Amino acid sequence: MRFYLNELSLHGQFTSVGDFLPALKGVIQCRRAIEPAGAQLFVSKDLFGRAVFNGLIFSSAVGKLSRDQQRDIYLWIDRSNWSSHRLHSGDDFYSWHEDVITESSLAEAACAVESGFPSAALCFDPSECLETPLRVEWTPLNGGRRWISVDNYWSLATLQRRLEEWVRSEQSRPVASWAGLIEWAKTYCESLTLADYLLEPLKGIPFSDPVARQSQRLLGILNVFKNEFDGTGVRTARGNKMYDQYFTGSRALFSDESDSNKSQFKRELTFKNPASPHEGIFCPFHGKISTQFFRIHFSWPITASDPVFVVYIGPKITKG
Repeated sequence: MRFYLNELSLHGQFTSVGDFLPALKGVIQCRRAIEPAGAQLFVSKDLFGRAVFNGLIFSSAVGKLSRDQQRDIYLWIDRSNWSSHRLHSGDDFYSWHEDVITESSLAEAACAVESGFPSAALCFDPSECLETPLRVEWTPLNGGRRWISVDNYWSLATLQRRLEEWVRSEQSRPVASWAGLIEWAKTYCESLTLADYLLEPLKGIPFSDPVARQSQRLLGILNVFKNEFDGTGVRTARGNKMYDQYFTGSRALFSDESDSNKSQFKRELTFKNPASPHEGIFCPFHGKISTQFFRIHFSWPITASDPVFVVYIGPKITKG
């Protein structure tokens, strides 16, 4: 699911930086709920120039935060900018409450809704945009006119309920085949690089719904974990918490092979490198699926700059 932070909901309504910070904190809390659910929050760089109060714009207000907070916000906006893969045309006419909004995040959200993508807007609170849905008027270049309803969120509690509904109905919808599992991963795990040969080890193996569901969970965790780095490449506090929860301890969901297995099964644990098919990549690190003793092997360590190659989904390789 796609969410678009509506920069139009910043219109100089605050009286000071201190007055603005709770609203910014609310947006950040919503962002922290959206990303772990596997949804996306897109932002326009026009947000930097929006008025916060008395002529002070967003970028200047952020400049009064701590250096770490500034870095986090700038990295987030740079990484989440929708302009590089925009949907709506600047030649079309979009308006809301009779104001032209073409080139805005709200116009992009309306186009996403019209294009069939589950999408909604997110806004600062308080603002003049506290209504839902937001009714956007769209007039294409080739004529005609229609209204597009864009669901709008500003409350964390309401947003979380919507995310829970979406996860149940969309992201966690059961897949019906191994090929469906791979397609699901391509759709919802965009931060992972999936080898194009993942289906090969699954040929001839009867499809298992429990294995597929556990695979979805593990791949989803890896996808979120890949993004938990700040602008300097250091793992975030949430990333450290995920590492402790999922990658350490006797009951960890992800672990390395033993030294003996790495030696005995070195050839079997070396896969075609998705980035360079003529080269091998040794991937003993894996996610564990207890049902039928399945494993998901991937490149390790996970860093800010290196891709995460998922190279194997299938029966446990190191069976003694």
